[in-house]
Amino acid sequence: MSSWSLWVLSSLSSLASVLTVRSFPRDLAKTQVMPTPINIPKLGVSMTEGTLVEWMVIDGQAVVAGDVLYRIETDKVENDIEAPVAGIIRISGVEGDTYDIGFQIGSIE
Repeated sequence: MSSWSLWVLSSLSSLASVLTVRSFPRDLAKTQVMPTPINIPKLGVSMTEGTLVEWMVIDGQAVVAGDVLYRIETDKVENDIEAPVAGIIRISGVEGDTYDIGFQIGSIE
C-alpha cells in the first residue's frame, strides 16, 4: 500500500472516531427537553389579571403550534390563547380561577 493510501485511511479513521465520540449524543432518546411554560399573558396596558374561562384541550393531549389552548377573560374582553410550540400539554390551572399576569397555568413538553 502506498503512503498516500495509508494517510487517507488513517485520516478517515481519526475523523470517524471524532464524529462519533465528540459530536453526537450517545442516546438521543434520553436527551432532556425543557418544557415550555404556559403563562397568563398581558393582553392590554391596564391588565393585571385574567380569568381562565375554559381549556380547549385536555391534559396529556398532543398539540401543534397555533392550536387554541384556552380562553382567558379580562375586564374588557375574552381571548383565545394559542400554543407557541408543539408538544404534550400539561394543565395546572383551574377553569374559573383568576390569575395574575405571568402566572404559570400549564406547560408543553
